Amino acid sequence: MKKSKERGNAALHLFRILRRHFDEGISIRQLAEETGMSERTLYRDIRLFREQGVHGLNRNPRADRGKRRKITSEVEKAIEGLCLQAPKPPVAWVCRQIAESCRQKGLAAPCYGVVLNVYHRLDQRLKTLAHDGDKAYEQRFDELLRREAKHPNDIWQCDHKDLKLWAVDHNGRIGKVWITAILDDFSRMIPGYFLAIGTPNSMRIAIALRQGIWIKANERWPVSGIPDVFYSDHGSDFESTHIEQVGADLGMDLVNTIEYKPRGRGKIERFFRTLVQMFCPNHKTTKEKPKPLMEIESSFRDWLDEYHHRRHSEIRMTPLEKWSRGGLLPRLPDSLESLDLMLMKVSKPRTMRRDGIRFDNKRYSHELLTESMGVEFDIRYDPRDLSHIWVYGQGGILICKAAFMGLHPTKEQTEETISRRQRVKKRLKRDVRDKRDAAEEFIAKPDVDRMVDRKTDDKEQLKRRLRKHFHER
Repeated sequence: MKKSKERGNAALHLFRILRRHFDEGISIRQLAEETGMSERTLYRDIRLFREQGVHGLNRNPRADRGKRRKITSEVEKAIEGLCLQAPKPPVAWVCRQIAESCRQKGLAAPCYGVVLNVYHRLDQRLKTLAHDGDKAYEQRFDELLRREAKHPNDIWQCDHKDLKLWAVDHNGRIGKVWITAILDDFSRMIPGYFLAIGTPNSMRIAIALRQGIWIKANERWPVSGIPDVFYSDHGSDFESTHIEQVGADLGMDLVNTIEYKPRGRGKIERFFRTLVQMFCPNHKTTKEKPKPLMEIESSFRDWLDEYHHRRHSEIRMTPLEKWSRGGLLPRLPDSLESLDLMLMKVSKPRTMRRDGIRFDNKRYSHELLTESMGVEFDIRYDPRDLSHIWVYGQGGILICKAAFMGLHPTKEQTEETISRRQRVKKRLKRDVRDKRDAAEEFIAKPDVDRMVDRKTDDKEQLKRRLRKHFHER
């Protein structure tokens, strides 16, 4: 359609030139000098116009347009094949190989310029795939599918980022600062984050989820609720049994991006780029001169509040406005304590022994566990605080919060254990005595009433078996 339109415009332009000869009497030589066309071409166009009208002025394209006229198609394909070798060969090498092959076959060898022109006319997708590989081709030419959330808390994206900042934490440990951040796909709000030193793990994800799900005290940060989908990469921490258990307890779907294709997490990656460009330059630190981690976190909190109230270039409004327009009633846990329990790590079943439940080279005990020797329990724990563990029985019922007994029990713990042991033994002795008394009473005293009732029943059955005359009824 486009080429036919261009040919029609060219014919109309040529007709306007010839009309000057017909209407104004301008000679063919003068037209040739003004337009740069040859007189022979103008005379031919006049003949075609008289025979076919304006349609005769249409220029038909060459039948061999776009094809090589100096080399055969066989030689051209051979040049293309050599140019697509991996690794990428020099054009001079391709030219020498083709020239040698043409000499052996008795064909005219193409010059360097022709070979170079064939290489430049190759499809860029072919060159990228052949020289740079599948990954480079996918990054440049693969069709993208953009996933957009329908409402707030529909999809949350989560990832870690090394901020290249050095800090010292409250324990005096110096290291690089990593951030674990969660982003709401719909509004670009950040529901939760966690700044810490060292390599990220699944517990940091749980801490960021805790902040993201529960209601904030800051009115300028209203994001809360459990997401429908939790989207992340294939990191070992995101695919751990801890996060799998958290997803099952919270009722959210865990979705991982395709391996080695992080394009689905573009929004969280874009936030990290903004963070590195806008926040990190103001807090440059080195290993020799680190900043307190609390100071960096305080500055980040202020910057994040500004980010939530700054117009976003893609959604064309602030993230807070986008979130508010979603009109969502967030899905929340029953209490903060229940949320903490769901976010804790789950260990393998542990057996209650005489000295307590053994976990992480520690012993834990509780009064409710002293009567369950040899029974297996499921436990949950917080790696940051191992002073207590939560013990669950069958059906996932929480039994108690067992305390760490310590390698050297204190005087209070010793006294409590002795008192608890005596109470249990006293109650068990009472149960034994009651059961013995019941047995002796049952064996020593026959049940007379029961014997009388039994004799009466036998007489009644005997009467039913005897035949009776009609006058005895």
